[in-house]
Amino acid sequence: MALAVKKNWTIWETLLWAEDYLASYDVPDAKTEAEYLLAYVLDCKRMELHLNHASHLSYHILQEFINFVERRIKREPSQYILGEQEFWGLGFKVARDVLIPRPETELIIEETLKLPISHIPHLVILDLCAGSDCIAISLAKAMPDFKIYAADISEEALAVARENAERHGVADCC
Repeated sequence: MALAVKKNWTIWETLLWAEDYLASYDVPDAKTEAEYLLAYVLDCKRMELHLNHASHLSYHILQEFINFVERRIKREPSQYILGEQEFWGLGFKVARDVLIPRPETELIIEETLKLPISHIPHLVILDLCAGSDCIAISLAKAMPDFKIYAADISEEALAVARENAERHGVADCC
């Protein structure tokens, strides 16, 4: 690593270093990436980084953040580094065993909710290749009266899906 870690780095100094370092490796939107990674390590919102910019980071926190930055310059997606991705306003666990939910996939939820299906008794929805289960879980949250099934060929993906279903309180309907 091209960084001599000094003690008592502030949030501001750390963000400036990370933005420059990520940019030097052509990581897109380096500033936002740095903020997301540091906010995760500090368990705070991005805005709080700027409100507390003069706060000093512990050596442990700084080392964890540097590790994340190193992973990111190797092109590991931030979602896999952090282990989560937001979808339809819900946080989903993601791992290398599942694809990262994409914003445009939310169109499936939007279009499904527009369908005139509320009057159809015993409607069943099936989500094949469920991955993280973001589609089935989001639909289950939005349409609690319907039975929704999710399936995947990968046991590892199913484990992530089960964890997400339990996390969002819909394990009994997905």
